[in-house]
Amino acid sequence: MIEFYKCTDKAVTAVTEKSEANWINLTHATLGDLENVATELGIDPTHLAYVLDDEEYSRMVALEDNKYIIVDIPAKLGGNDLMDYNTVPLSISVVGNRVVTATTVDHDLFDEATRERLVLDAKETTEVLVLKIVLTIINQYQRLLRQIDHERLNLENKGASDTSKNDVIKAHQLESVIVYFETSLRSLEVVLNELKLSLPKRMISYERDLFSAVFLEVKQAIEMASIYRNIMGNTRELLSTLIDISLNNIMKFMTSITVVMAIPTIISGFYGMNVSNDGVPFAQTINGFHIVVIISFIISILLAIWLRRNKWM
Repeated sequence: MIEFYKCTDKAVTAVTEKSEANWINLTHATLGDLENVATELGIDPTHLAYVLDDEEYSRMVALEDNKYIIVDIPAKLGGNDLMDYNTVPLSISVVGNRVVTATTVDHDLFDEATRERLVLDAKETTEVLVLKIVLTIINQYQRLLRQIDHERLNLENKGASDTSKNDVIKAHQLESVIVYFETSLRSLEVVLNELKLSLPKRMISYERDLFSAVFLEVKQAIEMASIYRNIMGNTRELLSTLIDISLNNIMKFMTSITVVMAIPTIISGFYGMNVSNDGVPFAQTINGFHIVVIISFIISILLAIWLRRNKWM
């Protein structure tokens, strides 16, 4: 799908005339879509087509007055949970006074609320729009990292009795998502350094402040991802430990039950031997059987109480 927007100092509005648009956004982009846009803009479609490769690494290429940037953005792939997030390439091309963004998946990065932040004053250059787009990407990473950390807290608060192997798997999947995010953010930082070298040395104060803000945000996002990754790793180990403790408690309880039940078995085994009844306690007593059973149960109950006090049951 191809969308055309006109960014002004008041709002970002969708337009139907391609000539009026200074921002072209493609989602679910195909090779044919990219070739059509490249033909209309009079550029080589090769650089736009890099986004079709899911494993394309982040970088920036400057050719004449045009800039072609590849960065990774977070996107859901096949589900609605945080574990289903991964990173996919997004191309940002600066062609004259226009910016072209393209990706092969659907995403909510440029929803209506986000687009309102991409207003562009008449005096501002297309590089400013690129920086605002990059800042939007960074904010998206930060928002998702906070959601992942919130999910981590939910896992920790479940308690040992409710922890299952699915929670450990979930923690591992969330940790993997954080690793993907951190790797993409570090690559984004490298791209920003490349972009900085290509920008005019004489930038207005607002552009310098915006660039500094973007740099600060990406560094904070990288630090956030690094901290959350370490904490999530500790949470995963904690969940594994809780499951082991729960299993050990079950095995300890079952062992205690076995020991308690062994007392009547041992006593009945003595009385079941094929020997003379002479000398066997209660053998000649009318209620001998009941007495032996009662004694067995009393010993078992006393043993169970002792095990309970020693926290074996």
